[in-house]
Amino acid sequence: MSSIIVMQQTNAVHIITDGAIYGADGVVRDFRRKAVELALSNCVFVLRGADYPRLPLTLLLLQYDSFDAIMDNVARCVEQMVEVFDQFNEVGGAPIERHFELTVAGWSDNLDAWAVGVASTFEPCDPTDVQGTSFLPGYQPFIPLQAAAAYCVPAVDGMATLGRTLETQYDVDSLDPEREGLLLHKAQRLTPGFDGAFQVQYLVGGFAELVTLSTQGVSRKILCEWPDECGQLITPEGAPTREEVKVWIAEQQALAAAAEDQAEPALVAA
Repeated sequence: MSSIIVMQQTNAVHIITDGAIYGADGVVRDFRRKAVELALSNCVFVLRGADYPRLPLTLLLLQYDSFDAIMDNVARCVEQMVEVFDQFNEVGGAPIERHFELTVAGWSDNLDAWAVGVASTFEPCDPTDVQGTSFLPGYQPFIPLQAAAAYCVPAVDGMATLGRTLETQYDVDSLDPEREGLLLHKAQRLTPGFDGAFQVQYLVGGFAELVTLSTQGVSRKILCEWPDECGQLITPEGAPTREEVKVWIAEQQALAAAAEDQAEPALVAA
């Protein structure tokens, strides 16, 4: 899945996405803006994961006139996408081809605030959900969750990247979406992930686009462009090689197994 950064500030919502479209093997297929505008509701949605729902979801969500109306109906819309996919593919399908995550941002009259909802197609605690949305408390397939005030996926170390934590709404409101958002995006680019075959790949590329929703409407700005090419894997400058990441993962797995073997058995009352 590709990257997303969300900042729900008091006066606006900011979303940063990358622009790389890649196949199950991690090879770049295209570059494209990923945030889709919904004019009637003044909302924006972003897909991560499988790309097949992009057009039909756009047509479905365009009919709703508010963020709250979308949230009331989005579960059925997302479920319909998977049902149609399963009708034309082998049962279940490959996870990277079948599953996706939908993020919708807009003004909520119910909350009297700018808001973001996230819905995913994974079953709860699905081991193929490498980003972990399905492991969140209260998660159910297709049902939208209210997003945290600020988050980024892939996750990065906020303290190491920004030099501070984001624990309060004041912290989020004080973020500079362009400067600090770009710092987070650059950290994401150096974060290894997994392709459809669960092979180590770098998956953040193309460019970084900032999309802002406010009372002024929707604005867009390209924050940076990356020297990635179609037909090639994303290979960020300064990042560990894929082989180095594989070695590190194997070492961590060995350490975890050794620690488990050395753990003392729990005492059981007679």
